[in-house]
Parts: sequence; C-alpha cells; structure tokens
Amino acid sequence: MAPAPLPGASESGAPTPTVSASASPDASPTPEVEASIPLELGCADLISADTMFAFNPNFAALAEWTPEAGTPGAAALTADGVACRWVRESGGASVDLAASRLGDAALAAAIDAATGSPVDFGDEAYFSSDANERGTLVVFSGSARLVLSSVYFGEAGDATVLVESALAALN
Repeated sequence: MAPAPLPGASESGAPTPTVSASASPDASPTPEVEASIPLELGCADLISADTMFAFNPNFAALAEWTPEAGTPGAAALTADGVACRWVRESGGASVDLAASRLGDAALAAAIDAATGSPVDFGDEAYFSSDANERGTLVVFSGSARLVLSSVYFGEAGDATVLVESALAALN
C-alpha cells in the first residue's frame, strides 16, 4: 500500500499549484499596514517625577485616569499607547499626555489632521490653544505621536522640559 500524499501534493508527490480566487497568479501579497505599534512605556518612563517637579513641584500623577472619548488620550489608548494625567494639588489644573506609535498610514493621517501653528519640536509639531486657554502641543517624532495639553501651556515653549523628556524616552 502506497503512503498517502502530503497535503498540497498530487498523488505523484509533486506539489499541486494553487491560485487564490481573489488574486491573479502573478500578484504579490500586499503587506498589512499597521495602524499602531504597541508602546511599551508607562507615564513615569515618559515624564519622571523629577522632571515633573522641575516643571512645577505642585503636580502629582494620577494613579488611574480614563480620558474622555474623542480626546487625544482616548485615541492613544486605542492605538496601544498611554494616556497620563498630572493634577496640580492646589487648584486642580491638569497636564495631560497622550503618546502612541503609529504605522505609516496612520501616522500620515495624524500629521495631515494636526492643526495649530508649526513649532520646533521633534520631526514636526503644532501648538494651539482653545477658548479656555488650554494649550495643546502635538509632536511627531519617528513613528511617535505625542500630545501634551494644559492651561499651563500659554505657548509651546512652556512645555519644553516635558516634551524633551517624553521624546527622549520615545526615541
């Protein structure tokens, strides 16, 4: 009795050619485009307690924080990134940070969607402020997207120590 042919082989032992119904035989496979790349850093890796103290000694990190839907923090969590909040112990104002790594197409879309005045951080960065005088800085560096937001950012330079710390950790 002859042994059964291996899967994918004809009874003679030669491979059986297969062609997908959805692709032509000479079409090369299209690599999947990653929307995000998991960020394996935490809030303290991006901005240490010492760095936050240098920025303003009255801010303390929240152990747990869930950003509202539609915010940069929520987008970062969806993209396997991190969202962090530090709160001023007197007055309750906050510094929010959202960081993620994006695949090429998602990064290009995020850069295209960024608004504000161009500023000099990372590869590309933008600063804007809203009606409540909350300044937001969006920084792109390599595959990373970093968003920092606070009423303490009247201009982009106000966040320099925090941006430099986070970018050093991301790169």
